[in-house]
Amino acid sequence: MDQKKILGCLDHTLLSVTATWEDIKVILDDAMEYETASACIPAAYVKEAAEYVAGKLPICTVIGFPNGYSTTAVKVFETKDAIANGAQEIDMVINVGALKNKRYQEIEDEIRAVHEACDGKILKVIIEACLLTEEEKIKMCEIVTNAGAEYIKTSTGFSAGGATFDDVALMRKHIGADVKVKAAGGISSLDDAEKFISLGADRLGTSRLIKLVKNTDTGSGIYALIVGAVPLALMNTCLIVINVYNLFKLLKTKQVYDLVDGNVDDALITYFLNRYAEDIKTYFPGFKKQDVSGKKAYIVCCDGNPAGVLAGEEKDGEIDILIDYSTPAYRDCSVGKFLYSQLSEKKIHKLRYAQELTDAHAAYMNKMGFVQEKGAYVKNIKS
Repeated sequence: MDQKKILGCLDHTLLSVTATWEDIKVILDDAMEYETASACIPAAYVKEAAEYVAGKLPICTVIGFPNGYSTTAVKVFETKDAIANGAQEIDMVINVGALKNKRYQEIEDEIRAVHEACDGKILKVIIEACLLTEEEKIKMCEIVTNAGAEYIKTSTGFSAGGATFDDVALMRKHIGADVKVKAAGGISSLDDAEKFISLGADRLGTSRLIKLVKNTDTGSGIYALIVGAVPLALMNTCLIVINVYNLFKLLKTKQVYDLVDGNVDDALITYFLNRYAEDIKTYFPGFKKQDVSGKKAYIVCCDGNPAGVLAGEEKDGEIDILIDYSTPAYRDCSVGKFLYSQLSEKKIHKLRYAQELTDAHAAYMNKMGFVQEKGAYVKNIKS
């Protein structure tokens, strides 16, 4: 599928609690340059953003985000305020607790009220699919259709999991003919994006696709030469050569892995966690070393060098994972594949991850065969 077509389905997103106006401007500039469907940003920046883009880009924002348990009156007020400030698309979160309580009419009435407050603008309804049973997902397809919203959306990206191929296919099957599907959270590659679109997603919510395009766009060197920026062209070309060399080296080098099990407080594992503390925060924002003190840990070494670690609460052959991290040099999934293949020898038969999840980590878990189950990612280890 043409890259431009994929990006045309993208709601380029930044909803981080630490987002500054400078961060938002980068998102807006990228969205306009790559002609995405919209930029999805916090409500506090909508007015400033709408003035900044001056009609060149639809501004999307989130309502009742990320937990959805605001009252209907609050969500309606938020929506009207966002529309008045220039938002053209609204992504609202349902009250998942109300769904669990089977208060279906209450949910439908709330969606109708927010849709009316949109005053003709697009409404996307976030159902947080990772927390729902298949029956609940199908019921939400019915409710969203009846309420008249334009989209049903898989996820906030702030819960236990993001979009999955199965969820998008299920929604496409059960949603009304006039309702579209937005997949959000865990979309970490253009291949994933194309697959979601082929399954029926009309919109994609992520911040990663533009980053991927910018980092792999070899045309940047050519463009720099055209505009006379020779140093920039040389820098970009050198980066490309270095990346290709490292990839070639990684693929051609036979990697020999070893598995060392122990305790998080062991010297080697403590050193590893301290050494990569900053990078770990990127993928595990809520991770604190004191939370795993005394817990079981497995560290994977490649040719004697620490390459990855898995730590958590181990009981009766199951591990509740608190961290499952690979160093930047070993992000080809080989560490995880080796680790999971060895755990059966350690009498481990099941892994479970229910911590805060980033898009990148959700994508990794999907690739490694984890499935969403009761609000967590679960993987059964074959003996």
